[in-house]
Parts: sequence; structure tokens; C-alpha cells
Amino acid sequence: AWRQIRSYPNLRRSAYSATFSADELQVVAAGGGESLPGGFEYTECIWVWDTESGQPVLGLNRGCWAEYAVFSPDKSRITAVGMYPDSPPRQWSFPGGEDVRAWQPSPELNRQNIGLVSCVTPDGWQIACGGDDGIVRFLDQRSGQITNRLIGHGYIRKPAFSSDGGLCAAGTVSGDITVWEVPTGRVRARFRAHVGFVDSVSISSDGSRLASVSYDAQVRVWRLPPPESRPAGAGSQPAEHTRPAGND
Repeated sequence: AWRQIRSYPNLRRSAYSATFSADELQVVAAGGGESLPGGFEYTECIWVWDTESGQPVLGLNRGCWAEYAVFSPDKSRITAVGMYPDSPPRQWSFPGGEDVRAWQPSPELNRQNIGLVSCVTPDGWQIACGGDDGIVRFLDQRSGQITNRLIGHGYIRKPAFSSDGGLCAAGTVSGDITVWEVPTGRVRARFRAHVGFVDSVSISSDGSRLASVSYDAQVRVWRLPPPESRPAGAGSQPAEHTRPAGND
């Protein structure tokens, strides 16, 4: 049966993400500042706890709200992605908490709610960021550079990857889903999946199917075309449809 095994207290405000380190010994969370009469106080927006004991390990002040924080695979640094266009990503060392990198403001990284539409690639070193200009950008935690761009359309929600990192998929607020071949940037499939915006997608381990969930209260599973089987942009056919989530 499901049961709670740990609770990490002392958050001053809402938290938006929580991720394990690669060795699962720590958990890092990102969130907002504390609401005070004179405005917000951003004393700590990134928190790290010991997984087993629940004891706090580190608190970091980003200077603004953070929506997504992640450890690098070697656990040498923590990178956080923000909430507002005036809050670019920032990076600290771990466990020391010293500043490593504060990205300069740029049109590519300073986007509204970019943290809510970000995830880490399977290798753990790239943060894949969606956004409102139809592009998925790969931000490298080591170099600080954007190393890849997947061109789509519409407001792209949080991307998802196949287990080998070869495929990337993302939905949009208009109900479309795009699937890219990551090494080439080629669009494997693009199709209208829902009438409401697609909040989340997931690719099966063999890359043959994709699950999607939307604000239209539908969970759907799609069979993806194999490589080079059809022109870029061709649609997928639904393999099966589940009932709306929550219905028996």
C-alpha cells in the first residue's frame, strides 16, 4: 500500500518541483519567496534535504521565484530555471552552494514560466526547455550553452524523452503533439491529439507509443510511426484510448 515515508518541512511558500540526485541521497526542490506586507522576500527558493533523515542540507537564495531545479549527474552543481522573463537560469556548486554561473538575460532563456515546461534529458546534463515560441532548447549544465534546438510550433509544454534520448515529444496549448528525432531535429510525427491543451506526454521505453493527458479530461495512447516510414509532419493513428482519468 502507498504510505508516506518522509516529509520535508520549512518551505516558506509553494514548491513547484522536486527531483532526486542521481544517487538518490538528496532531494532538491524549487519554489517561491515568502509573502510579506512589503512584498516578497526571496530568502530561500532552492532547498536540499537528505533523503533518509529528512534533515535540511542546503538553502539557496535565487533572488526570484524558481520553478525547476535539478542536480547535475555528478552532483557537483544545482541548476535552477525561473518563473518570469526577468529571471534567467542560475547555477550553484554542491554541497558548498557557491555561485557557479548566472546566465545573462536573453530572448531564448527569459520566457514566462519556462521552469514549468522544463525537464532533464536522459543523460542528466541537458535541461530541455519548452516555451511560447514553439522551440525546445537544450541548455547544457556544463558549458552553459544552448546545444540543440527542436523547432515546433505553438506554446510547447514540458518535453519528454524516450529512454535512450533519441526521441523527444511535447504537447502544446492548442492540443497538438510533436515528436522529434533528437540527433537530427527531424519531426517524426505531428498531429492533433486533444481539444484542450496537452499538459503532459510520455514515450514508451521502445519508442513505439506515446501517452498524452490533456485539459479535455482525456488520457490517450498513440502508436508512433517507425523511423523514415512517412514524411515529416505526417499524423499518428491512435493505438488505444483510455477513459477519462478518475472514471471507473
